[in-house]
Amino acid sequence: MGLLAAEPAGEIMKIDYQELQQIITDMDQSYISEYNAKKPSHYGIHEELGPCPFEGDIEKVVVLILLANPMFSPSSRLTDHSLGNHHAAWGIFSLEPSSNEGIRTWWTQHLGPLQRMTKLSWRELSNKVAAVQVHTWASERFDESFKPPSLILSKQIAKEFATRAQLIVCARRRAYWQETLCHPSHAKKMIYLKSVRRPYISTGNVPDVGFERICSALMD
Repeated sequence: MGLLAAEPAGEIMKIDYQELQQIITDMDQSYISEYNAKKPSHYGIHEELGPCPFEGDIEKVVVLILLANPMFSPSSRLTDHSLGNHHAAWGIFSLEPSSNEGIRTWWTQHLGPLQRMTKLSWRELSNKVAAVQVHTWASERFDESFKPPSLILSKQIAKEFATRAQLIVCARRRAYWQETLCHPSHAKKMIYLKSVRRPYISTGNVPDVGFERICSALMD
């Protein structure tokens, strides 16, 4: 699959979500067991959900959003990270109408300003926007000390998406993503939000003319 190439590639590579889920699960199983045995429950990894390698379509991505790790809450479902036939037409599958309402609401709130400005349907927007995480496992709180073996794979997935995207929006963990996506071809696409605590992609939270740039790219 060529997922461990060091720098941006010249061709679109096949990145299969379900195959990556299995690879990451196999890589991290022992590490997670040891980690969970030592950490408080709010940092615990909920491996029953499985990993979420990415959301989005690498062949259609226009805007890439950089996050920390998948959320876990009382409303989380075992199927939150599972792909089904009903997700086939959706890039960010958490926006699909039958997905977990809590996660879907998070996305519609944070992408709402873009959807209203561009007037794209949620399905259209889901195929033009993609998201990657520092790591792929759900927890209540992010822990910087959690460094599973699959982290190197997550970095390369992010680089592959970043290579295809026209713009990259850093919504969480700025220092990490600056280091991970330091290649000039990535850095020049980067837009940093003013607030990462409430990472809405809106006119008030995107500096300068960044919001207009994002909308223009999505409508092109």
